[in-house]
Amino acid sequence: MCKLIFLLSIFTYSTWSRPSADRDVAPCLKAFFIAVYNGTYNCTSGFDFTSENSTIQRKAFTSGKSCFLEVVESECSNVQYEELIFEFDYFVEVLTTKPSDEDDCENPYYQFSGQKCLAILINLSKKSAELYPIEMKINDSRVLTLIDQCEEVQRCIKSPCLSTPEVQSVVSGACERVNMKNSEFITCQFQLDRTPKDKLNFTCLDDFDFFGNTLETEKLKFSTKKECTKEVMEKICGKSAVEKFDFYADIMMKSIESIETDD
Repeated sequence: MCKLIFLLSIFTYSTWSRPSADRDVAPCLKAFFIAVYNGTYNCTSGFDFTSENSTIQRKAFTSGKSCFLEVVESECSNVQYEELIFEFDYFVEVLTTKPSDEDDCENPYYQFSGQKCLAILINLSKKSAELYPIEMKINDSRVLTLIDQCEEVQRCIKSPCLSTPEVQSVVSGACERVNMKNSEFITCQFQLDRTPKDKLNFTCLDDFDFFGNTLETEKLKFSTKKECTKEVMEKICGKSAVEKFDFYADIMMKSIESIETDD
């Protein structure tokens, strides 16, 4: 999930393109969407500000105008707040009207909608970092919410005006790790951590320290010791834990390689 952090610089804080609205409200819009995804303000739950349906989103902003302004008044500068009051109708029109020319990346629609994508990425990075070390049951509502947001952000950045194929690939990989959190494979990792060492009397381990708390140990578990790890997991956790073992082991290796690259 750490790769999501590096995507935060992709969406530039662009200014309004309308000549009479020359103040930068993009950071303010980003702050608004972050507040919506975090549920910081009670009023936002009554309006679908992040809908992917433009008609529904437009209705949310028009009927929820007072809520929107309440949030931006608290989250943004006075200049940005006043600008949004003055240009509210224009802002809603731009945000909810996708241009017919999808290659027109200078259109302010992409400047505004990109802030929603960025807000989702920030929320995903924050929430996944909080939840990943925690042992959770399958289909925990918090993980399912992250999975839904992963699907949403992948749709959000699909436009070539908001990302590149390389960026989309990175997000896809990060979302694979989010999905993996909701698997018997990860549940088994926590179970193994609770298993007494004397219960791991497997010939295939040889002198390998299965509980070694290092990145190198984790790397070996899913590379040269992969078949042994699979044997251990199946014995301790049952067959359901290894049903997609190769797939998840590959994700684990990509995650480890990502961390090594970042270091």
